[in-house]
Amino acid sequence: MKLGVFADIHGNAPALEAVLDSLDGVDAIACLGDIVGILGSPDTCVSLVRRHADYAVYGNHDSRAFDDRAFLPQRDVDVFEYELITDRLSERNDTWLQKQPAIDTIDDRIILAHCRPTADHAVGVGTDPGVYPQSFEETARTVGNETEIILLGHTHHQHSEIVGSPDQETLVCNPGAVGLPFRTDCSGDEPTGIAEYVIVDTTTKECVHHSVRYDSTSVIEFLKTNESPLGMTTDD
Repeated sequence: MKLGVFADIHGNAPALEAVLDSLDGVDAIACLGDIVGILGSPDTCVSLVRRHADYAVYGNHDSRAFDDRAFLPQRDVDVFEYELITDRLSERNDTWLQKQPAIDTIDDRIILAHCRPTADHAVGVGTDPGVYPQSFEETARTVGNETEIILLGHTHHQHSEIVGSPDQETLVCNPGAVGLPFRTDCSGDEPTGIAEYVIVDTTTKECVHHSVRYDSTSVIEFLKTNESPLGMTTDD
């Protein structure tokens, strides 16, 4: 199966639309959480994931929408995001988001989670930095031998690696970020955002990294108009 995988949208609708448009030909689509966020369009992003993703788990920023408000705001940027999600997320999409699992599996051999592949730490609430490449092998040892592929988001760091012994190889993959970091190429006439995703062959464990450009004008205008405390980075 060819599985399109993305994560960390953070409410960036034009970036998500560009990724989805690039996923023609895959057999299934998986979203690894942080669908909603500070970039202006949480409700549109949830609707798109509902429509297109065959698998979805929730992330720490998604939990801002939950009834128990487990991820409460502390910094100015958190307060801005919290109020945005509360104001713009429809009841229907809020209900759907709260029904998604923190961790999921495909065929008992592929684990999907936002932060870590264990139930207690799957979401990444708090100060958990997530799993970076130097911890891929250690992370693979925390799951059962039947697990062949681990798909994680949270760090916004696109990387994949086969770890373990020849008789027990595990693919650990982070698809990077669709929406954040909000990277924009300003070298052309219009600002162009860069969104990341991967396509995984679940039989061969081949993981191909992709990035796609999109028109980020509407996102920039939203951040400026609403005086967002989020800083923007540019790649000139």
